[in-house]
Amino acid sequence: MPDTTGDHHTEESGPARPEFTLVLDPSDQECHTTASRQLRRSEDFLAAAHHMITSGYHPKAGTTTLRLAKLFAARMRTSRNGHFAFAADATARALGVSRRTVMYAAKHLRELGLIAYVEHGTKANVRRTRGAWKPGDGYRATATIFAAVAPPAYDEARGRRLSGHGYHARIIGVTSHGRHRAIAEARRKATQTDRTRCTPSVVVSTDT
Repeated sequence: MPDTTGDHHTEESGPARPEFTLVLDPSDQECHTTASRQLRRSEDFLAAAHHMITSGYHPKAGTTTLRLAKLFAARMRTSRNGHFAFAADATARALGVSRRTVMYAAKHLRELGLIAYVEHGTKANVRRTRGAWKPGDGYRATATIFAAVAPPAYDEARGRRLSGHGYHARIIGVTSHGRHRAIAEARRKATQTDRTRCTPSVVVSTDT
């Protein structure tokens, strides 16, 4: 885990980066055991994945891990529960990488607390999932079904207050840090909107 020694809490910089321990025990990577909160929207999953990967919480997670997260985000749009199918061979072809690389990337997402098992890859899940997935969704008869989730460290970094624990936790409010973040984000979006409204006709020419 990256060293956070020396981080301080200030109003300007926000709280120190939340501590996070990789989820290395497979028994903690299931929906009913994960410490992470269920996500239903693809944009929420992408935000969580981007934060956890780019913050350096996992020493081996990088570009390919983020690409896999984006592919998973596209697949979860077909599920109201934020679930998606994962067949390693089909996913490897979709990303243009080896099966081994895909398996490692999925492992990194599990260890970051970003995905949790709903169904392990076995023919036993065929009847329960039949009709829910199409070949384009990465489904095969023995495909694994994952759920998109957000680890507590991500919610803490975003200044969110939760009720409950693990998969069924829900957001009930924000901390002062969360309010500052929300205000800053709203101002940033407003600035971007104002800039896009400007047309070339209102820009003063510097030609001579």
